[in-house]
Amino acid sequence: MTAESGGVTSRDDEGSPTPGWSDVLESARSAPGLTRVRDLVRVCETVITRAGLTGFNSMGTPRKDARAIVFETLAISDHSDTYLDAVVTPVERAAVLDLLDRRVSGPTPVPYLLGEAFFAGRRFTVRPGVFIPRSALGLLLDDVLPVIRWSTPPRALELGCGTGALGISIAIRVPQALVDLVDVDALAVEVTATNIARHNVADRARTAVSDMYAGVDPTARYDLIVANLPYVPADRIGRTNREIDAEPQAAVYRPDDGLDLIRIALDESALHLADNGVLFLEVGVSNQAGVDALVGTRGRWWTLDGQGTGVVSLSRDDLKA
Repeated sequence: MTAESGGVTSRDDEGSPTPGWSDVLESARSAPGLTRVRDLVRVCETVITRAGLTGFNSMGTPRKDARAIVFETLAISDHSDTYLDAVVTPVERAAVLDLLDRRVSGPTPVPYLLGEAFFAGRRFTVRPGVFIPRSALGLLLDDVLPVIRWSTPPRALELGCGTGALGISIAIRVPQALVDLVDVDALAVEVTATNIARHNVADRARTAVSDMYAGVDPTARYDLIVANLPYVPADRIGRTNREIDAEPQAAVYRPDDGLDLIRIALDESALHLADNGVLFLEVGVSNQAGVDALVGTRGRWWTLDGQGTGVVSLSRDDLKA
C-alpha cells in the first residue's frame, strides 16, 4: 500500500513491515504513555514524515510542522523547549491528533489549518486560496533594507503581495515608509488588508487589485520594489510535491518557462523606481540560470550563509541599461 493510503510504506533492514502513518496515528490516540507535549511533537513529526511530506510550503520541515500543530492547538504561543515536559489531557491530545489527521490526509499545509503563517518573525493571517508566505527575501530583509537609499518619505512597493507579509514587514522595519501592496487576485488583496490592520500600519500601507503595474499610480516613484511572483513552469503541475498543489495554481505556476511575469518586471520596473531605486526579484534557485541570461552582468545575486537564494537585485540604472 502507498503512503497516501496510510498502510505499510516500507520494510526495515530485516524485512519487517514498517507501520504507515495512519497506523501510527491511530495507535497514538489510545497510547497510555502519550502524556507530554514532547510526546505529541514526536508522534506528529513521525506521522508527517511517514506520509512523505516535506513541509516545504508549510512550516518548512516536518519537525516545525509538528511543533506548530502541537503548540498552537494547545494555545502555547512560545514554541521554544520551555513547555516540552508539560502534561496534556486526553481531550488536548485528541485535538492535536485530529489536526494532525487533517494535515496529512489532505495533505493540507499547516498555515491553512491554523489560519496563520509565520514570516520574518511575525504572524500573518492566511486563507486557503491565497499563497502561503515564504520567501528568501524575508530572510534577507535585515541585509537588504540598510543598503536602500531611501527618499523622504521612504516609499516601497510589493508586486504580487499575496498575504502582504513581505510589504508589511518592510513597513514595520522602516517606520516612516509608505508601502503600496498590489495583487491581481481580489482575495489576496482582501487578506492583505486584514494583515495591514492586524499589524497597525494602515496609516502607511495601502493595497489594491492590480495586474502587475496596471493599477499602480504611474506618478509614484519607489525606492524599493519587491516581488516574489509565480515562476514555476506550468508543465510541472502534478510533478512537484503534493502540498504545493494545495495552494492556488495561479500563485505558483506560469506558462512556458515560467518567466513571463519576471520579464514584465524587468521591462517595466525602471519606470516606477526613484533615481536610486532598486528592484528585488525572487525567481527561485532553479530559475537562476534562465534569469541570468536575461540580466547578464547587471545586478547582484544574493546569498545567505554561502548558499544561493534565487534573489536578484537591479538598480534603476541596471534596468535601463
